[in-house]
Amino acid sequence: MPAKAALFWLVALALLLSACGGSGGSEKVVTVTEANKDGVIKVTKGETLEVRLPGNPTTGYTWEVAQIDRAVLDPLGEPEFIQDDGGKLGAGGVMVLRFKASQPGECFLRLDYRRSWEVGVAPEQVFELLVVVSESK
Repeated sequence: MPAKAALFWLVALALLLSACGGSGGSEKVVTVTEANKDGVIKVTKGETLEVRLPGNPTTGYTWEVAQIDRAVLDPLGEPEFIQDDGGKLGAGGVMVLRFKASQPGECFLRLDYRRSWEVGVAPEQVFELLVVVSESK
């Protein structure tokens, strides 16, 4: 019986800590797409900037960060690929890159769609965006 009671309290404590900690899912995500190319986007410190661009990593091409001011905009993890509906082998989809707005300022973000092993070859596509991070809205 003591083992079951200990397990109960351990689970209860974990649930309590998860309910009290963090932002509780209230963190705002600002999403941009191809339609925002060469534009200006405004975000607030602490928000997440999510860039969604068409891609197909089975061709060897992926979106890579070519230019960024990491003091203002910090990459979050690796790019994520979401395959189009249907899930056919080799089908394209959307590449998702996420960035945390770390501190107020302006950041020129450039993403290149390229094959990482091709040195000295121009990217297939370029996505550029000026990101303005403010302290608060």
